[in-house]
Amino acid sequence: MLSKYVAEIRYRVKKKKFLKELRSSRTKGVMSDWLATKFMEMTEKYGDSARFVNYPLLEDMKAHALMQLTKSWTRFDPDRFDNAHAYFTTVINCAFAYYLNSEKRAKTSAENYEEYITDGNSITEIYVDDEQHF
Repeated sequence: MLSKYVAEIRYRVKKKKFLKELRSSRTKGVMSDWLATKFMEMTEKYGDSARFVNYPLLEDMKAHALMQLTKSWTRFDPDRFDNAHAYFTTVINCAFAYYLNSEKRAKTSAENYEEYITDGNSITEIYVDDEQHF
């Protein structure tokens, strides 16, 4: 019972420090080193979860998530909301999903193009065909 209470207090202290750093960084207009380190820790922890074990593109996904975090850290308003961790975790989640979907799209289009080439059709033949119809 006591350990649960201590954990709750530690969470609140970290939450307050996170919001304080966010406010001070927003007023300065520059991300603090502490905030950047926290973003890297959050991204590493999210990427090391069981969902992404043995993903070949994990490092690229983490880099994309960090890029999105650096773009969107000023959009969080600490005066209106108090759960910055949830906001930035959602940014990381969406960045991972976007990167996976874009890689899937690229792979699918490459496979479709490869099938098209191996069928014997080529771009020049289609271009010539279209010219004959005009």
